[in-house]
Amino acid sequence: MRNLLRLVPVALLLALPVAAFEPIFGSGIGLRAAGTGAVVGLLLAWFAVRFRWDALTSFAILSTVYLAGAGPAALPQTMDGYLPTWTSVQLAVTSAVDSWKDVLTLSPPLGAYTGPAVLPWLGALVLSFLCGILALKRHFVASGVCLGALGAIAIAWGSASANSMPTPLGYLPRSILGAAWAIGILAWWAWNATRNRVDAGEEIVVGRQAVEEAVSGELKAKGVSVVRPVRRALVAALTLGAALAGGMWVAPLSSGERHVLRELVEPPFDIQDYASPLASFRHYTTDLADEELARVDGELPKNTRLRIAALDSYNGIVFSITSKQASEGGFTRVGDVIAGVRPAGQDAQLAVTTSNLAGPWIPNIGQPYSVRFEQQDRQEGLYSNETLNTLLTTAGMRGTASYSLETVIAEQPAPGTLESLDAAASDNTPDSNVPQQIPVLAREITAGKSGAYAKVKAVEEYLSGNGFFSNTGGSEAQPGHRADRIERMFSGDQIVGDDEQYAAAMTLMLHSLGIRARVVMGLYADESAYPGSGVTTFYGRDVHVWVEAAFDSVGWVSFDPTPPRDKNPQTDTNRPHTVPNPQVLPPPDPAKDPVELPPEVVDRPDNADPPESAEIPWEIIGYTVAGVGAVALPLLLISSAKALRRRGRKRAPTEAARARGAWDELVDSAVDSGQDLPTNLTRMETARLLDLEPETPPEANAAQLAVLVDAMCFAEHPLVSANQAWEQARTIRKLRGKALGWFGRTRRAFSLRSFRQRKSAASRPPKTSRRSRSRK
Repeated sequence: MRNLLRLVPVALLLALPVAAFEPIFGSGIGLRAAGTGAVVGLLLAWFAVRFRWDALTSFAILSTVYLAGAGPAALPQTMDGYLPTWTSVQLAVTSAVDSWKDVLTLSPPLGAYTGPAVLPWLGALVLSFLCGILALKRHFVASGVCLGALGAIAIAWGSASANSMPTPLGYLPRSILGAAWAIGILAWWAWNATRNRVDAGEEIVVGRQAVEEAVSGELKAKGVSVVRPVRRALVAALTLGAALAGGMWVAPLSSGERHVLRELVEPPFDIQDYASPLASFRHYTTDLADEELARVDGELPKNTRLRIAALDSYNGIVFSITSKQASEGGFTRVGDVIAGVRPAGQDAQLAVTTSNLAGPWIPNIGQPYSVRFEQQDRQEGLYSNETLNTLLTTAGMRGTASYSLETVIAEQPAPGTLESLDAAASDNTPDSNVPQQIPVLAREITAGKSGAYAKVKAVEEYLSGNGFFSNTGGSEAQPGHRADRIERMFSGDQIVGDDEQYAAAMTLMLHSLGIRARVVMGLYADESAYPGSGVTTFYGRDVHVWVEAAFDSVGWVSFDPTPPRDKNPQTDTNRPHTVPNPQVLPPPDPAKDPVELPPEVVDRPDNADPPESAEIPWEIIGYTVAGVGAVALPLLLISSAKALRRRGRKRAPTEAARARGAWDELVDSAVDSGQDLPTNLTRMETARLLDLEPETPPEANAAQLAVLVDAMCFAEHPLVSANQAWEQARTIRKLRGKALGWFGRTRRAFSLRSFRQRKSAASRPPKTSRRSRSRK
């Protein structure tokens, strides 16, 4: 009970750091997570001291409590009523790492998210546990440092706008609360310092008369302390008043800002924060048709295309870039050198100047491997997506931007080399809200075509040959490529659209055929605009959208489904909407009676695909094995160390040494089970302590073993062997293990207390006997 009372000041001092987590979470989530962690941590600290847990036991129990309590304390969304679920445990494991980043990068209040509340739960649980342990063991300064660590986490991972905090007295400025909290810790240290001196047996005199007697010499002695209570009370009052007055004076003068880690951490890059570049396509080709967009200085082959962005995902509204992690082919932050495999082609060093561009997209040529901006902010915000061959800068390209580009310009493969190639394996994100006639029309166009290239070429020729170009914004030429716009495009008497609609339609058709394809927006001009060397200028009218399809061994190949820009829709005589005649198949054979199969034969159609074998989840297996190994390896090392120690004792060179080894093995097992046995006692004294343990069975008589070992060590001709001592020690250990129970035996098997105690005893100098000291 006294130990529990000693934890009350710690709990009171933990209240402020716990409450400091609430402003950034809101809805009581932060207060509940941190408060529960603090209470549970202090209770576990009391149990650890009460039952003498060693470090391994404490870690195991603390980890178990963390995983089991994460659901009700920090992840209530994952609970099944009042019970945690497997999802709670999984999130507790991952959020132990991710929550530190999420709290800094997500927008407050964080109570709306699942996972960030694990930070206050974990931080309060671990640090309050350490605070309690240190306080109960009278290491009050170290305990105060842990309190300060929890407060530092609450501030650094908190909100910069939390100028005040709610208290029973209303909202108080954080400066006043911080000063009062610091004074509380100092007062707690001073009180416990005095209590330690009293418990240590120092003579303390209190009062003015006692002070005078001490000064006059009547009480002069070593270990006498003088306490002036009036002076101490006055100093404490003045200190408290000065701190509170200073806090109230500083609070109005502060700007209301405080610096936290959130201000220093850049939020993770999310491509969905940026609009699709296709949103500006019609603006470039109409409003900025005669405006200069890009100027390239260097040797530029004819028909070279400047890529602005490649888009691979459709959601029924717009083509965009799939959100992927950098390790999965997403955007990666790079410096001025872009790592990657350089394709075969012509090396080029170019200087590019852009203007009138919107968004973050950087025009690039070929496969760039070095980009150097003149503007530092654009260089620092440079990201690259090697899979899509797309560059962007978070600083944006608005205004004028200049950069140098080192790249490899590869030639497009000849059509003859593509006809025999298969399409590359598709990894496109499934499209959503695709118009129903798109896959139907794609199958009609490619009926009778074999080979991926033949199908891609058929779709391209169908759209460019049967469609008309218009970007005037009339009823048949509205901008955008929403699902309803694509549907109207193929529902009328004429197919009318611009690059944006034709490229989107072709890409959706190829996706429906299982061919990997993407939409690419960029700039290219007529052959006459390329001087070969010198400066090549591109205007708004040179902005185009085309399609790229992937083929094995050659990569991405460009296709242009858009009709010529001078092929305008017919007004008087509508051009017939032709569709290639589908391949006519002969009628099927008349149905036959089904053949009766024996019971063990599976009736499966010949054209049915064989069942796919279940994919082995190697990643999950790997993480599981790694987690089990991380837990099992230390336990295996401890068991091996104890086995080697036991083997060395059994193989000692003499019978007396082997008998001493049997006794040492029994003592070490008792120490590992949590019993305190001083190292300066005789065997018989130690045996009495062992036999006096309440859990020890009467038949586990350690005194008999002590007598036997003493006889082996000191008798001139011992009548027994060391094997008998080992057998008796093994019997005693077995009986004591039954009394300990499963948990006690497990603790004894993996405890390191015996190693530490023997190391500590070996490091102490041997004590001299009283007789030897008197002789000196």
